[in-house]
Amino acid sequence: MLIKKEIYPPFILTIPDDAAVFSVLNPVERGAAKIIMENYINFLCYKDFESGLSFFRFEDSMHNESIQGFKKCFIPIHIVKKYGGLDYIFQLIEEDYFVTIPADKGSIDFYGEGAEGTHLIFIYGIDSLRQVFLCKDFNRLNYVDFEVTFEAMSNSLKNYTRPDSQGIDGLRGFQIGGETTTLIDYARVYSEFYKLSQEYMSSETGYGLGAINLYLHEINRYPRNVELNSSWYVIGNYLREAAKLMDFRYKILRQDCFNDAMPSDDSVIQKLVSDTDILFFNIYRQKCKEDIMDEGTIQKLTALVDVCKEDYKQV
Repeated sequence: MLIKKEIYPPFILTIPDDAAVFSVLNPVERGAAKIIMENYINFLCYKDFESGLSFFRFEDSMHNESIQGFKKCFIPIHIVKKYGGLDYIFQLIEEDYFVTIPADKGSIDFYGEGAEGTHLIFIYGIDSLRQVFLCKDFNRLNYVDFEVTFEAMSNSLKNYTRPDSQGIDGLRGFQIGGETTTLIDYARVYSEFYKLSQEYMSSETGYGLGAINLYLHEINRYPRNVELNSSWYVIGNYLREAAKLMDFRYKILRQDCFNDAMPSDDSVIQKLVSDTDILFFNIYRQKCKEDIMDEGTIQKLTALVDVCKEDYKQV
């Protein structure tokens, strides 16, 4: 039996959770437009005191139960390992769900010989005759297809361990669409935009533009080593991908409310897209060089982030 669910090139490429969701959204469909219009607007930064690291995300990546038209289920990884194993994946795929599951990279050929650590795999199909799962994950800047044998996935489950997961790791099944309305709730859209404009920041959490402030504050305390490049890459990539979503939203907004007559906002959005591109590629070049950032580079990148933050205030 072959089950291969329809997927699309993801609209944004941030973290595996986001890429999985956006792989099943067809932007030309009104239901997908509703989800993009109403969600993935607000930023979130939170600090993990156990590891000492801070994480920058879309708020909806952490709280996607609030997304209308988004059905999901969650099975903690220790339950998957103890009771169901691969059966949970089979059953969810057969029930028209997509699946994400954390994997032990050393058990799966896609990650290369001797790979260490863990990562989240997106599963969109199964081929029971060939005994493989149809999967996607990141390979550098691309989100690519690959296959994982049933045996390798079973070994991955057995070998998977992540002591710092704080009990939130597990198999997630989700599907989008169905009976939900395609009518965009513009009260919710404007509410999310208002939240984005706020600069709330505590010692451990930041929302909206405050998430940018907290993340910069935290990574400027990190050791000055090569790993710092990756921390800067996170915020550069998020601000750039969020700008793509803003551009998409304004196209929908013109169609729905202004009959393509929003000339003053075109320049605002295009400046946002341009400035976030400049920030991203400056960080990407630095990351590719694998050099330790000097203070001059950090100051330059901080100034570019401030420019992007001002752009977001104008949208």
